[in-house]
Amino acid sequence: MAGRGRRTGRRGSAGRHRSGDDARPAPSPTPSTPFTPSSTPSAQPSAAQSSPAATAVPAAGEVLNEGTASLKDQDYLDVETGRIGTIVPGSSDLWYVSPYRELWTAGGGAEPIAPVRRRPTAASCAAELRTRQYQQVAMADMKAGGWACARTAEHNVVAVRIAAIPPRGDENAPLDISYTVWQQ
Repeated sequence: MAGRGRRTGRRGSAGRHRSGDDARPAPSPTPSTPFTPSSTPSAQPSAAQSSPAATAVPAAGEVLNEGTASLKDQDYLDVETGRIGTIVPGSSDLWYVSPYRELWTAGGGAEPIAPVRRRPTAASCAAELRTRQYQQVAMADMKAGGWACARTAEHNVVAVRIAAIPPRGDENAPLDISYTVWQQ
């Protein structure tokens, strides 16, 4: 979305009368002048937006991002971008709660997460999440090198590898993970 500006104008505002009477709106479309979103200038793609790289939608199963993260208590991770910080509704995917040593999906477990036995693929992660859905994964139930699958806020699938289990009682110890997120 880089390079796209926020739309601030209202549909039809260009036709408003500005010389003293701001309350009079532009005429509404009539059957002789049909209104369709594709006929408005703002709906037409710019030259930058119409390039194949800008409009290509990743195929299902395609890797969107891979990375590592060191999550501290109450950190949220957006796996599609690698951003760690506070919650961003609609994009934060994983949430670490250090006192309980638990990894949750954002929104208090709104999306499913499940431990898996071995390194998963996009297809095996999606299959696991259809059959086993939990709100969180407790580190007490995991081993270093263990894996979990989760659905992201954007409805993609992510495989999470737990690099090391934080020691019990050390709320300042981060949870170190690596992850791969796939388009669904």
